[in-house]
Amino acid sequence: MLEIGVVGINHNLTPIEIREKFNFSESKRIEISSVLQNKIDEIVILSTCNRSEIYYANNKASSCKDIIIDFYKSCFSYQQIDEYIFSETGREMVEHLFMVSGGLDSKVIGEDQILNQVKSAMEFSMELKFSKKILNRLFQMAISVGKKIRNKVGISTIPISASYIGVKMIQEKIPNLSGKKALLIGAGEMSELSLTYLYNIGLSQIYITNRRDSRLDELFKRFPKTKKIEYGDRYEIIREVDILISATAAVHTIIKYEEFPELDKDIYILDLGLPRDIDERIGNLKRVSLYTLDDLENKSVQNLEKRRELVSRAEKLINEDVDDYMDWLRTSKVAPILSSLNDKKNEIEKDSLNYLNRKLNMSSREKRIVEQVISYSLNRITREAILKIKDNSDDERYRETMKELFDLEA
Repeated sequence: MLEIGVVGINHNLTPIEIREKFNFSESKRIEISSVLQNKIDEIVILSTCNRSEIYYANNKASSCKDIIIDFYKSCFSYQQIDEYIFSETGREMVEHLFMVSGGLDSKVIGEDQILNQVKSAMEFSMELKFSKKILNRLFQMAISVGKKIRNKVGISTIPISASYIGVKMIQEKIPNLSGKKALLIGAGEMSELSLTYLYNIGLSQIYITNRRDSRLDELFKRFPKTKKIEYGDRYEIIREVDILISATAAVHTIIKYEEFPELDKDIYILDLGLPRDIDERIGNLKRVSLYTLDDLENKSVQNLEKRRELVSRAEKLINEDVDDYMDWLRTSKVAPILSSLNDKKNEIEKDSLNYLNRKLNMSSREKRIVEQVISYSLNRITREAILKIKDNSDDERYRETMKELFDLEA
């Protein structure tokens, strides 16, 4: 029997120091998906700074939840995961994913970045054949739902992304930004968002750097007033700047405590990486104010309340789309039976007409009338069967009975 579900960890139950242990690199996603697919039919891994979730669809007689939890423990060498794990199946899983894609399950309600991350997760699994019909349809609908919520409810028009909150917080800490300098490390989507907000707040200089120059070049084209520096020179530049924002996908800290320079002025550091980019001990140094993703949650109260007022409207839209997907899922279970039944009907219709044409000398008009009568009669016979099959799509014994009754190959 088909089972759909999700198993994972996210910000609702899991603090940042645990979440960063379960961050999926691209190679890790490929490795885990490949191994899991030997036991589970379809897999999509959604991995962001706030969640590591494995979605599945399976027709095999096995406990997907237990299989996935065991893989979490073995692949990440962390056995104390049970208290942080959540799981949902069936309709509740679909509701969860649609809430995620709509930005309603984010630390910052309504944030836009998650929609692209859901889309990337789907495309990744589709390209490598880890997901098929069931999850492909689910994630395609999730993306449509996310777009609909943003367009119809307007929840994302109240700017409150992690990057936005961080930059606004720095503006509050440094009211006069004239003559101030910033260093941005990273060239991904979070970095680009941060740079978008930083670019027009009156800083005298913004330095940008990244381990890979190719991605940095794309940022520089969009923001030509920035200044590129060598990645190896980042510690020297830290001495000069007032603001440091780091948002990379590195698996280890990129600003180390032992190499951090002595400062002769205050610096505000925004660590948007997960795993964290900045050694947490740096936050204890004099003249350093260090903020992580978890700290930003407390900075969004006013806009968060505005967004929460819109959530109930978004949830109504989600419930409608969850119904649509569950209806499609029920129909998909019997689609081969319905297709086979239609083929059987067409076969009978064709054989009957051939037989009558051989036995009777009919005019063209008479042939058309006979064709219409036979087609109408067969449709009446099968219509009720089709409706009953759809109504009982979850009943495996009923499906088997209908296959035997109509001698179907499905």
